[in-house]
Amino acid sequence: MSKSLKFLILLFTATSCQTVVKTADTKAIDSLRTKIQEIVATKKATVGVSIADKDGKNLVSLNEDKQFPLQSVFKFHIALVVLSEIDKGKFSL
Repeated sequence: MSKSLKFLILLFTATSCQTVVKTADTKAIDSLRTKIQEIVATKKATVGVSIADKDGKNLVSLNEDKQFPLQSVFKFHIALVVLSEIDKGKFSL
């Protein structure tokens, strides 16, 4: 797993939280949940994460009942759109 992917998972995950799984493919979701929990097991943070497929069917949620400020998370999504536009040739760095 790449360092950036681990960082993103860590950013959106908490050390002590319950996981809610809504899926038909529980084996894959259980594997994902286990990997996320392994990454954050030694960290001191309260973070929430929700992961869903494009249809919203496969879902892993941690601390979904808590509210978190967007802060840099909001900037991340804007950066993704800007980088996508750069790839399309509409913007340049």
